[in-house]
Amino acid sequence: MGVYVRNFLYRQGWFKVYKLSTPIISIGNLSTGGTGKTPMACFILDYLIQQGISVAYLSRGYGRSTEGFRRVTEHADAARLFGDEAVLIFNRFTGIPVAVCEDRVGGATRLIRETAVSIIVLDDAFQHQKIGRDLDIVMIDATQMPDRDLVLPAGNLREPLSSLSRAGIVVLNKIPEQADRQALIKRLKHPQIAVSKAQFAEVIFFRPEVRPALPSEVLLKHPVIVFSGLGNNEQFFDQLREMGVDIRKSFSFPDHHVYTPEDLKLITLEFRTQVPESPELIILTTEKDYCRLNSVNLPAVLTPYPCAYITMDLVWLEGKHLVTEELHKLVNKINHDRETTT
Repeated sequence: MGVYVRNFLYRQGWFKVYKLSTPIISIGNLSTGGTGKTPMACFILDYLIQQGISVAYLSRGYGRSTEGFRRVTEHADAARLFGDEAVLIFNRFTGIPVAVCEDRVGGATRLIRETAVSIIVLDDAFQHQKIGRDLDIVMIDATQMPDRDLVLPAGNLREPLSSLSRAGIVVLNKIPEQADRQALIKRLKHPQIAVSKAQFAEVIFFRPEVRPALPSEVLLKHPVIVFSGLGNNEQFFDQLREMGVDIRKSFSFPDHHVYTPEDLKLITLEFRTQVPESPELIILTTEKDYCRLNSVNLPAVLTPYPCAYITMDLVWLEGKHLVTEELHKLVNKINHDRETTT
């Protein structure tokens, strides 16, 4: 009931929305769990950087041990301090301001004040209506359609399907190969729907000085022991199997799991048991899990083993232009404002 009341109060203008001086792009979802927000954020950040726009990234920093506003920096315990998603962005996009803050208005205001940023990308911000946004993108997991779900605590929805009316663009992600795409699109009842999927990109070894990064197809030649701590581990494992990867053993941990030496010893024990018969065996995980492991300087228990993580890229199946056209409008506005103030 609370979410319905809150949405009503925002619609009626009784709750204030703060419009900031810098354009804001929000990437969010309706449901709990992973819907592909991080690959979308990477796509948008990469697009804006290529256009010469100074961009910053702001998230809540889910799973971190700290509170308040924090700028992400290189730190021996970065994932614990800032959250694995923010650290992933920081590592991928060297040089852009990356920050975490529960208060999106306060965090964005501070980024604007402290940096020369021209646009801010907000992660997981659809429910944060207090901050005005120039583009609102909502990610939907096509394997868990929201029209067949209920609002928390009865289901996994943070708010009802009708809330999609606030979204500028809906992106139907993780769509199964054999799915009836048009039927799924119709079920969302939104005028602006793009369709995408996450695709494996590179296999990057924990010790790149020993083994260089390789295209994901290399996994077809290597049996793997795989582990992850995601919102939906089985979806990750299934995607590897669909690619044709030979998974010898999988270890599933809770979302944003903080690994212990005991966890890693179980994985390496399995490796030692199998490697005599499979000398090409490698240990594989996700980029987010690597960020959590790397934030404590990669436990010594892993360094003797061929460990790697796999990166994901967003691949557009249809409607990419819906996103790029909106981004282009913002780029033009920023460039126009620059010209008029010089």
